[in-house]
Amino acid sequence: MAFLDSPQRGHKNIPGQEQVTPPNSAQSTASKTTFYSSPSNSTTNQNFETPWKKFQQSPRKCIEEYSRSFFEDHPDLMIGIDIRNINSSADQARAVKRFKAVTNLIEKHLNQGEHIISALITQFENYFLWKYNQFLDQLKKSENFDKYIVEPVVSKATIDLQQFIIIVYEAIDQFYCLSNLSLGEFNLFNRSNMLNFVTRLIFRPRIYEVMFSLYALKFKEIEQTYRSNLAYCFNLKPKDFDIPVDLLDIDYNKAIKRLQKLKNKTSPIKKLKVIFKTVQLIKQSIDDSDKTKEKNSLSSDEILSMFMYVLVKSQTTDVVTHCRLIEEFTTENALNSALGYYAVTLEICVNYLCNLEVARNGGVLDRFSEGFKLFIQTLEKKASY
Repeated sequence: MAFLDSPQRGHKNIPGQEQVTPPNSAQSTASKTTFYSSPSNSTTNQNFETPWKKFQQSPRKCIEEYSRSFFEDHPDLMIGIDIRNINSSADQARAVKRFKAVTNLIEKHLNQGEHIISALITQFENYFLWKYNQFLDQLKKSENFDKYIVEPVVSKATIDLQQFIIIVYEAIDQFYCLSNLSLGEFNLFNRSNMLNFVTRLIFRPRIYEVMFSLYALKFKEIEQTYRSNLAYCFNLKPKDFDIPVDLLDIDYNKAIKRLQKLKNKTSPIKKLKVIFKTVQLIKQSIDDSDKTKEKNSLSSDEILSMFMYVLVKSQTTDVVTHCRLIEEFTTENALNSALGYYAVTLEICVNYLCNLEVARNGGVLDRFSEGFKLFIQTLEKKASY
């Protein structure tokens, strides 16, 4: 369940763990932080003042200039943005351009380092790394791995990061007065879109590395089983995945290479986009072939079969960890969209591979197709209830 559309949850002490107190410098800085100043009178780098003031004075003109220089080479910008209340494609495009233009300006502003919110994020980053790297270092020195020690720490780190994301979202909303921006009839600066944007900002490489390490430890046993079965199934052919006969010789290389990029993305919403784009490339491969089957006529079972084949051939590991990070740090609106649908498709494939009873004598290769068909039929029966 995604956290970001839920009420804020309180911290809980970890059973059996000593309460960790942040350094004094972190406490004193956090206690003095306020969000009442505005971009026009803050002490941030003066080089940004001109473009921000220009935007405040004439937002529509600024966005159009930005759109011409930035959007021509980015056809997939709508992916991951909640536009369900906008029916016209032209209105959708304009609203997304406005959203991207403003958030890009905000990101540039924050990246200057002297911004009060940027300083707050840096302070939190230092505290977060100090707190949880201690645990990771202690675990490396320990001879025995105990998942029951890891789980409450992962839960605590998740809550810490979730609550801080909400704090930064509210600070940005107040600091930039986003609710007062006059950008036409359709305004995409809602809680869901902005929380996904803020999450991407906060998932800096070092924070991501710690969170990924914690989740990888939590799902260590499952990941080992998945990795072993994934490697064992590598030599399976398209027909073993119940892919339709007329699509057996499709070139899936682009989709395979795209899914392999999952591990390179630190932002959960960007991981979702990789999954979504992988499915798009599977459909595009059908369009590019001389097959008569249209991509829009593909059934969900056929997409699932082809996605399973792409997953196995990509040999993408740590997928359980990637999926859990997506689930914990993405809004409900995003998870209930097309992006979320294909994330569930990936989870279904991973679940099947994790529970596959691999016979080391090779018998699994003969039974994979039959077992996968039965697995899909079981899902269809559950969906019909």
